[in-house]
Amino acid sequence: MSIQTLSSCLVGTLGQYIYQYYFHSYVTNSTITPTFHTIQQQLCPNNVNSSSDAQQWAQQQSSNLFFWQNLASSLPVIIMTYLLGIYTSKLGKKIVLILPILGTVIQLSIWLAIIYFNLKEYWWLIAAFIQGLSGSGGVFGFIITLIITDTTLENDRSASVLRVVGMKLLQYMGSNDPLICAISHIFLIISALWTSFAKHSWELYVGILISPFTSYQASLTYSMLSKWLEPHETANTFALVTEISTIISAFGTSFFNFVYSKTIPYSRNFTMLLAGGLAIIPLILNICLYIITRNLPDTQTDIATETTPLLLPDHMLVRGIDPTFNIISASSSLTNSLRTPTLRSRSNSAGSALEYSTETEPLLKV
Repeated sequence: MSIQTLSSCLVGTLGQYIYQYYFHSYVTNSTITPTFHTIQQQLCPNNVNSSSDAQQWAQQQSSNLFFWQNLASSLPVIIMTYLLGIYTSKLGKKIVLILPILGTVIQLSIWLAIIYFNLKEYWWLIAAFIQGLSGSGGVFGFIITLIITDTTLENDRSASVLRVVGMKLLQYMGSNDPLICAISHIFLIISALWTSFAKHSWELYVGILISPFTSYQASLTYSMLSKWLEPHETANTFALVTEISTIISAFGTSFFNFVYSKTIPYSRNFTMLLAGGLAIIPLILNICLYIITRNLPDTQTDIATETTPLLLPDHMLVRGIDPTFNIISASSSLTNSLRTPTLRSRSNSAGSALEYSTETEPLLKV
């Protein structure tokens, strides 16, 4: 899990490479002399320089490429998430867990080939399509959550999920899952507003420190569902939630990359402000869920026990038992009834036969 997270961090630097690629392409094909500036100079509106047009064009082209990448991976991701979610029990969790890792390895190999051999832009789309066929990160997180659910008790489930995402402190403070999700959305709003109004490089780095606390909703959603569902319902429900999340993520990422490419000439921070505004909705919903569930017990106290048959010795003849006769167990507060078979059966053993009455006769569980 840690290695996969480090790999995702490295993949996150791809945007910088693509931006620099388009920036130098603009400079090469124009008469602008390339100059390099700090983040502060790039974001400060008062420092208008000769490379501002190149920067804006590079950001637009990078956003367009990410839009088509997300679109190329959307359809295979949606299909494979559905199929792998259904057949997880047959294929096994380990096999399904390996598939997204193999897809990521193939994608990274194609990226390296693009960088070193200067391949055409459509190879980015091919890499995204192949990675989508493996199920992507949605399937990976889905299987990890299933493994955690199967190997932990209900009371320890949230803490185990929090160990994976690195925020166990809130659980020690007595916060339940909806409250932790609400706090996460507060961090998301703060991070979006902070980044949108940042004008100095140190402000951007502070925003990066806040961002790890903004993604707890996805992980804890599975934890909350696992406490409210029966064990045999967990896998199918997790698959459904992962499928819905994958669809929203696939088309949402493409849509907002498109919006960013169209709004950057007018407002650089529009999409960040929009993200902060949208985060208010799940914040309110999680607060409502916290109010509703704060008095509910963590574990179920009423456990339904399954009726088991009363086993009698072979030499006893069960015939003509009084229907009103009760056998009461001192250790049980509930009385369970069981009925003897309605068919007559015979068993020949050592020259003797045992006959059961054809009438239905009520017995009570000991």
